Amino acid sequence: MVDGKPASRVKVHSTLTAVSSTPVGPGTTRRLSPLDCAMRAHSCHVVFYYRNSPLGSFELDPLRVSLSEVLSAYPVATGRLRWAGEADGGEWEVKCNDAGVRVLRAKVSVSMDEWLGTADGEEERDLMAWEDLPDDPHIWSPFRIQLNEFEGGGIAIGISCTHMIADLTSIALLFKSWTDVHRKRPLEFPPSFSECPASSLLTENSCHRFALNKSSCVGGPQKVKMETRTFKFSEHALGPPMEVLRGEIPGVTQFDFLSAIFWAGISRIKNQTGSTGNLAISIAMDGRKSVKNTQPLCYFGNSVHFSLLQTNVADPRDNLQETVRLVHEHVSRIAEEQNRAVANGLYRNVLPNGKQEAQMEIYGEQLTFVNMEHLVIKGKAGDASILYEATFNDGDAPLHVSCGIRGVGSKGVIVIVPEGGIARTVHVTLPDEEMADLLRDKTISELKPTLMLST
Repeated sequence: MVDGKPASRVKVHSTLTAVSSTPVGPGTTRRLSPLDCAMRAHSCHVVFYYRNSPLGSFELDPLRVSLSEVLSAYPVATGRLRWAGEADGGEWEVKCNDAGVRVLRAKVSVSMDEWLGTADGEEERDLMAWEDLPDDPHIWSPFRIQLNEFEGGGIAIGISCTHMIADLTSIALLFKSWTDVHRKRPLEFPPSFSECPASSLLTENSCHRFALNKSSCVGGPQKVKMETRTFKFSEHALGPPMEVLRGEIPGVTQFDFLSAIFWAGISRIKNQTGSTGNLAISIAMDGRKSVKNTQPLCYFGNSVHFSLLQTNVADPRDNLQETVRLVHEHVSRIAEEQNRAVANGLYRNVLPNGKQEAQMEIYGEQLTFVNMEHLVIKGKAGDASILYEATFNDGDAPLHVSCGIRGVGSKGVIVIVPEGGIARTVHVTLPDEEMADLLRDKTISELKPTLMLST
C-alpha cells in the first residue's frame, strides 16, 4: 500500500528514447495555432490491447525499427516545445530537433483478461506514461509510448501526448502508420502538416457561442474527484433501436443515439442532486471532413471543433427520439459550418497572452461528448474502424481500444468510439457521485452494455 492505495500491478522496468531513422533538417519548427494553445490544460491518451504481442526484445526488435521509420514522417512528434520570439510578444512552437519519443517497457502482474475484468479507469492510467507540461519544456517529451506485457501473454500499448500538439485522431493515425510500416505496407494515411487557408467570414453559430463562452471560463481544471467507466455496446444491442431510428431520422448515427441516452441519464441525475435548468452539452467534432475545411483526414495536429447544444425539454428522456433528432440535426449542421480558420480566430480573441497564461477548460466545462464517427471506414463488407484496423500482424486486430482526455472539467467528458460494424465503446468520465447513479440508469441498462475497466 502507498498512501492508502494498493501497490500498482504495472511495473516499469526500462526506459529508452526512440528517434527517427531519417534525421529532420536543421532549423525546422512548427508554430502552434490559437486552437492548439487553447488545449494546454489537456492531454490525449489511447491504449491498444492485443491478445498476441508483436514484441520481442524491443532494444533489438523489428517493432523498434518500424517505430523509428514511421517517426521520420512525424517530425513534430520527436520535437520539443519552446516559447519563441519573446521580442515580438512570444508564441509557442515545436522545435523539430529529432530529440525523440520516450518509450517505457512495463510488466503487468496479471493476465489481460483479469486486468480488463478487475482494473478501473484510474488504474488504466498506469499503462500510459505521462508527465504534465513543465515550466521549462525544452527537454520534455511531448509524446510518450508505454509497452505493457501481461502475465501469460498479450500486450497493451499506451500512447500519450499533449493536446497542444495533436488530438485523438492524430494519435490514432500515427499509430495506424506504425502498424503499416511494421507490416511493410505503404502508409494508408500519410501525415499532412498543412494549415487550411484563412477565412474572411465569421458566422454567428453555436461554434462561435462556445468560443465566446470560454472568455468567462479561464482557469485551471476544477479539483473534483472524477471516475472513468467503459461501456461496450454490441451490434446485437444497438441493431434494433438503430433500425427503428433510421426509419424516422435519415442518416442518424450511433453517436446521435448514444449521446441522447447518456445526456438524458446525466440530466436526470443532475436534476435529482439539485441542479436547476436545462443541461447544456458541448459536442466535440473532428473538422477534417467538414464541408468547408480543406484539411485531409490525415492532417496531424488539432482539428477538433466544439459547439453548444441545449434543449428546452426539462428531461431529455421525455421524448428520447426527439432528443436523438436534436443531436443529429445539430451535428449535421455543424459539419457544414465549421472551419478551422474560424475556430483559430475565435480562440485568438479569448486566449490570455503570454507564456504562463491561465489554462482554459475546453473539455468538461460543459458536459462534453466527443464524436469519433469520422474514424469509420465504409466498405463493401461493412463498416470498419481505423482504430481496430491497426494491426501489427495479419488477422490480429486490437481486442479493445481505450480513448481518453485528461485535465477535464467537473461536468465530465464522454468519448464515443467506433469498433467496427455498428458496435460502439463509450468512455465516460464523471464526478464519482454521479457515476454510481449512471450505472443504475434504466435506459442504458436495457441495452446490456459490457462494463470494462469498471470495478
